Amino acid sequence: MAHQKKLTEFRAKVFLAFIGAYLVSWSIILAAIYLSFDKQQTVRHTEIRSEFTRQFDQLILSRSKTFAALLGVMAARPELEDHLTQNDNNYLYRLFERNFKRLSSVAKISRFNISDVEQRNIVRFQSPNRYGDHTARYLGLTMNENRAEKSGIYMEPNGAVVHRVMKPLFHNDQHTGYMEIGSEIYIILDFIAEQFNASVYIMIEKNQLKQEDWEKGKAKFDWPGEWNNIEDFVIAGGSNYRDMLDGQLKEHFMHGSVGGLGEIEFNGEIFIHDIIPLQVSDLGRVGTIFIAYPQRVAVGVFMEYMKKASLASAIAFSIGLLICYLLFRPIAASIEARQADLENQITDQTTDLVAAKERAVIERNRAVLANKTKSDFLSNMSHELRTPLNSIIGFSSIIKNDEFGDGVSERYASYVDDIHRSGSHLLSIINDILDVSRIEAGELDLKIQRVNVNTLLAECQRMINVRATVRQVAILHDQYDESLVMDADPTRLKQIILNLLANAVKFTSAPGIVRFSAKRIGVSKIKFEVSDEGIGIAKDDIPNILRRFGQAAGNILKKPQEEGTGLGLTLVQDLVKMHGGKVDFKSKLGEGTRVSFILPVAHEPPEDTHMI
Repeated sequence: MAHQKKLTEFRAKVFLAFIGAYLVSWSIILAAIYLSFDKQQTVRHTEIRSEFTRQFDQLILSRSKTFAALLGVMAARPELEDHLTQNDNNYLYRLFERNFKRLSSVAKISRFNISDVEQRNIVRFQSPNRYGDHTARYLGLTMNENRAEKSGIYMEPNGAVVHRVMKPLFHNDQHTGYMEIGSEIYIILDFIAEQFNASVYIMIEKNQLKQEDWEKGKAKFDWPGEWNNIEDFVIAGGSNYRDMLDGQLKEHFMHGSVGGLGEIEFNGEIFIHDIIPLQVSDLGRVGTIFIAYPQRVAVGVFMEYMKKASLASAIAFSIGLLICYLLFRPIAASIEARQADLENQITDQTTDLVAAKERAVIERNRAVLANKTKSDFLSNMSHELRTPLNSIIGFSSIIKNDEFGDGVSERYASYVDDIHRSGSHLLSIINDILDVSRIEAGELDLKIQRVNVNTLLAECQRMINVRATVRQVAILHDQYDESLVMDADPTRLKQIILNLLANAVKFTSAPGIVRFSAKRIGVSKIKFEVSDEGIGIAKDDIPNILRRFGQAAGNILKKPQEEGTGLGLTLVQDLVKMHGGKVDFKSKLGEGTRVSFILPVAHEPPEDTHMI
């Protein structure tokens, strides 16, 4: 009976845990959706603005190409040139009258002009009785005579914004005039407004217009609103007005909300309004394109996502309940059987863990002994190798410099130079290995003295200048305090700086610059920094190069003779740590490397001096 009661309690706990987990997870999902709602709206508004601008620019480009093609066809009429040079207005009107009417109907073209080289209109097809006046359009004034069409967006004196394409006309290689096609941009805005179910208003700044001119445009195009409706703007075209100007839209303009995103309620529906600067080719910005679209356009995708998430969650919950119901009985029986097995296994594993811990202690002691043996071996071998290497370097230097005056042939001089350079490189590697061995064995002691940082850095610069000059790399130092003094081992501090400078020079392509500096941080610390403009190191390679014998996966600018053991930065880290500091290494592939470390002015040995 007790067993059955315990099983029932277990089932109840599992069921409640499942329900609780579901409710908590769904609450988190709802909270995340709620918190991200505003962000999602903002992202969607940005996408709509970008899409509006993209479609507007794309349609302008497309119509420019169409207009240019039409101009090319009409300019090829053989009768054009003779009557153009004679300023024959009547003949030219009859010649292209049918074309203009068809283009007005099919392509919504409202402007078609032919003018002479001085831009005096010979014929205006939209106003046949107006000709002979001098337009001096900016489009024509900026057009070079390369026989290419030029397009632009321009504002008429009445405020109408027109998209125009102008083509220069030539006869026997002589410039004879211009042919121009244009249409109001509300033709383009009609298409965009339909895509977004939006209302679009072209808002022109009043200081760009005269009231009497705008009134003529309003009468001609039936624009909404009056001159005094809005303080700084007037409406000069658009699409799908929805009579919004008679509602809150006017108030939003009058209170300055034209400066960014906002909301208005119209006929029981929320609309988002936004603006896009309106630029024309000759005047720059003259106003804005105001767009108001239903809020559901912006949040529709988001709400659809919420519906799908709710449906998926409900399905998952139902399936989870069904699985729990089907598996409860066999799972409960299996759990009881497993419980007894687990208790026995825990007892056995506890015994095994105790034995494993004892073995781990033994293995650790062996590893420490092996590490010391390795360090002793490397130290002894390094000492044994340094003596013959010093002889090789010394004798090769004597032969190389011909100190006895016996003369050395070019071939032998080259061989001796290689011997001297290779011996020096090998000695440097052995010295690094010896230093690492001594550090690991705890046998490297710092000889702390009072050090003048300025003098030490100047000496480092002199020592590295030879190598830097050969590689055409300039070594520059920032201005530092002449009175910087600290407690340090001058030899090891110099080794740190030279290692960093040598690395910076090695991986900087000629001509290049390496900078180093030292400056006081507060009253108790000094910051050292070395930076270069070299090839840099990939982010994934940085942890590798900071380990013993670690190197980057590949440096295409590195020469074979410059290969190292991967101990330079390791030594820098260990020596900085022994001085009580820590190295900060930053690098980006293709942009260079910056290494800095901060040391205390008064030396205090770090608590953990064991280097691994």
